Amino acid sequence: MSYEESIKYLKTFNKFSDGDSISRMKRILSLLGNPHLQNKYVHITGTNGKGSTSASISSLLIKAGYKTGLFTSPH
Repeated sequence: MSYEESIKYLKTFNKFSDGDSISRMKRILSLLGNPHLQNKYVHITGTNGKGSTSASISSLLIKAGYKTGLFTSPH
């Protein structure tokens, strides 16, 4: 599945969950080759403070000697 196809697929979802979001997420992860099982991530969610929390965690990991990447997206 290409990036463009992934975004198109994500945009088909309703804004509010219909209660079946887990099976949809498992399906898209499967289509993408289950990347979450092959790499280590810190996934930050919530309403407020995600940017500062992400920057703080990234900074701490870099100081501890880890290589990091920070990716933010509306999806």
